[in-house]
Amino acid sequence: MRSLTGILFWVVALAGCSSERQPAADGGQLLAAGLPAATASLSDAEQDSSPMVVRRLWFVSDNLGFWGGPSPDGRYLSFSDNMTGDLTVHEFSTGENRRLTEASNGEYAWASAFSPDGERVAYSWTNETGYDELRVLELDGSGPRILHADKSFDVHPMEWSSDGERVVVRLDGNDEVVREIGLVTVADGSLRVLKTLGQQAPFEISVSPDGRSVIYDYPAKNDSSASDVYVIDVETGDERPLVEHPADDRVLGWASDGRHVLFLSDRTGTLGAWLLPVTDGRAAGEAKLVKPDMWRVAPLGFARNGSFYYGVPMDMTDVYVAAFDPGTGRIIDQPMRISQSFFGSNEDVVWSRDGRYLAYLSKRDPLGRVGTNVIVTRSMETGEQRELTPGIGPIYAPRWSPDSRSILVYNYETGNKGLFLVDVQTGEAEPAVRFGPDEYHMLAHWRADGRSIFCWTYSEDGTRIGIRDLESGAEEVIRHAATDEGFIAGGYAVSPDETRLAFAYRDGQDDSGWTLMVMSTAGGEPRALLHFEAGTSWPQLIFWAPDGHYIYYKRHGNNDEYVDLWRVRAEGGEPERLDWYEDVDGRGGMRFHPDGGRIALTRGEFGSEVWVMEDFLPATAGTSDEQ
Repeated sequence: MRSLTGILFWVVALAGCSSERQPAADGGQLLAAGLPAATASLSDAEQDSSPMVVRRLWFVSDNLGFWGGPSPDGRYLSFSDNMTGDLTVHEFSTGENRRLTEASNGEYAWASAFSPDGERVAYSWTNETGYDELRVLELDGSGPRILHADKSFDVHPMEWSSDGERVVVRLDGNDEVVREIGLVTVADGSLRVLKTLGQQAPFEISVSPDGRSVIYDYPAKNDSSASDVYVIDVETGDERPLVEHPADDRVLGWASDGRHVLFLSDRTGTLGAWLLPVTDGRAAGEAKLVKPDMWRVAPLGFARNGSFYYGVPMDMTDVYVAAFDPGTGRIIDQPMRISQSFFGSNEDVVWSRDGRYLAYLSKRDPLGRVGTNVIVTRSMETGEQRELTPGIGPIYAPRWSPDSRSILVYNYETGNKGLFLVDVQTGEAEPAVRFGPDEYHMLAHWRADGRSIFCWTYSEDGTRIGIRDLESGAEEVIRHAATDEGFIAGGYAVSPDETRLAFAYRDGQDDSGWTLMVMSTAGGEPRALLHFEAGTSWPQLIFWAPDGHYIYYKRHGNNDEYVDLWRVRAEGGEPERLDWYEDVDGRGGMRFHPDGGRIALTRGEFGSEVWVMEDFLPATAGTSDEQ
């Protein structure tokens, strides 16, 4: 299974992660137990004669999200394809991917889990109205059906019970900050809630092979980030702690032998995988360290032979500043790294309106969870840096207010969706815009008056760009596309004088491709600037140059053939490819200084690895060698 952490719905800003799929070049990297990464700590009496092995099964130059899991025989991995939104299975032996669904009109697959017989997959599906329902289909993609759907919450499968009759799910309420753990009966789709939680989502939820117990992790105290592991009796609903410790302890999974629980802990100072013997849902001995250095681990689950599968996100991004020539559209010196700490964990940089400050997001979670970040501000005059921790859940898309006293951020976590103002002196956050019951995403740009924003909104009735007053909440709609008419992408740009908008539009009637459009902020009909034929490419993110003459955009090739940077005059003309982009900027973001003479870049590499731990369960467990 996987840890569900919110990320932007793929069409929000057309961020365009690469979806290149390939098997590991070495055919699966073997690490013997004698190496530090695979050292076992079980006693001699408990160890098998064969050493524990850790293998890398798959490398992907993309962020997989790790929202799936292995098939019971370890042959396949289910995952959601970032580019298509489809539920997909990867075959480890061949490196081939096979789509099981055909997403369209804003639909998207999220979490997924194989049935015990390996013949079906349960998955969460964002439907056309924007909430996630639970579905199931056959491994060949046939017979999809809805198991459970309720507009009041999103439902995500975690694991199946071993008899294949029930699916353990996590429920995320849409109207209030609440999470729940439940069981959905496969035969009739009925739901039984086992546990109601608060705002924070468990890192992982797992069911015992006998189906009698469910484990999850959650903070031991309301004001603590450290979690303990708890067990719920499925029949009675009774709950008790399974792992209590001052350290941060997170569930990795209930081992397929039924006699051990694997969990993550930082009790030695760094994150490691620990194995706890259990009997009847209770600890039956001391936990033992089986693998240290579980950096950014994302649990995927156990195969029936006792092998444990997990993912490791390999994203490495940092923030740079370079001198820029607006005439040629090229950088003119070596970019200088601005982020001086937490290398590889910094992104989403933006200038203040007066150009005196930068702000960017920095991930500060050893588990590598998306959105667990702080805001770092930097004075370009003195080099002074400040760190702001709003404490409101995952935040994205920072935007300086015109007076540089606050930063507007976007939070899409279930139950807390909206735009928030973060005070740059105190770090305290207060709501600026709460999403309505039928609004799912919103991305904003400040207006110069400091009292209103341009905002792109994805809602039940379509997509729109408008001007919203922050005090009254009133909104003037500039352009609207109904769900059955087309789609306005979230990566829009506002001209420096705030008189024009540039955005990408896809006609939903004939799917004729994407069009880069320009229109007046006062309304009226948009003007087509460039057209991208269906199946070829499309503009991802759009930036308006400070002088107002050029519009920059990232062109994304179909099937992830390429990502490159272009610019076109705002009044029209032939687009120009900027060949420095791939060498300097990789696939990160960029922001122009207000004077046009500097550019802030997010440079980095993206990737994901899937690993398997084998032969680490004690021989007495009686695990099978079947693969």
